[in-house]
Amino acid sequence: MCFIAIKKFSIITSVALIIFLIYSTKVLWKDKKTQAASNNQLLGAKAEQKAITVKAATDAEIRAEDALHKNSKLALAAASASSTMKFHSSLHNNLYNFLTNNDNRKNAYAAAISLNSGSSDNTCVYFTCEVLRRVGMKIPRYIANTSQLLDKLQDDGWKKSIDYKELLPGDICFTTDPWLNKNGKPTHTYIFMGWVTEDNYDYAYVCDNQPKDYGGNIYHIRNITKKVKENGKIKEPFSFFMHK
Repeated sequence: MCFIAIKKFSIITSVALIIFLIYSTKVLWKDKKTQAASNNQLLGAKAEQKAITVKAATDAEIRAEDALHKNSKLALAAASASSTMKFHSSLHNNLYNFLTNNDNRKNAYAAAISLNSGSSDNTCVYFTCEVLRRVGMKIPRYIANTSQLLDKLQDDGWKKSIDYKELLPGDICFTTDPWLNKNGKPTHTYIFMGWVTEDNYDYAYVCDNQPKDYGGNIYHIRNITKKVKENGKIKEPFSFFMHK
């Protein structure tokens, strides 16, 4: 009887062991399949992320190339235009060409702000003087207001004209004083770049230190003949311009 019981126990134990081994194999196989699926998902995610990164880099390169191409076209167009435009002198031609380049404008604007202790307010003279220096004119860096700038230009032989219809690209414009007195001290100076519409003398393209009032643009449109408000600030009308 004892032998039979032992044999039965051995059989039961063997069967239980076989069942355990079968179950363990299934669990192990399932774990391997799960791990493989997880690895595949991870590889897929990495591949997808790599594709996204490559696409982003490619898109950035395309945008940069497009921008470079656009800037090149603009520069070529400006050079072509300047070859057929009229200027009061080669200095004004150089001023115009310099300011048609966005990087040049931004660099001169940043230098003007630096000269004005980090403030962009009341930097019109600093900006104009910096642009003049960039095209080869010797102007002291201490010049900070329209009276000083006018004295310097007159000392260097610049001429004054009050007829805005005679403006040519690169001319230096001055406004009236705050009370619209044309004989007073000008509140502002800017560089004339051209008329918005030919034979229409109301609006002009200009460059100055007031991008905050003109949508962030150093190169922008300004009303020449009238007192107007831009961004809540008074803009006095044209009074006269200076040219070499």
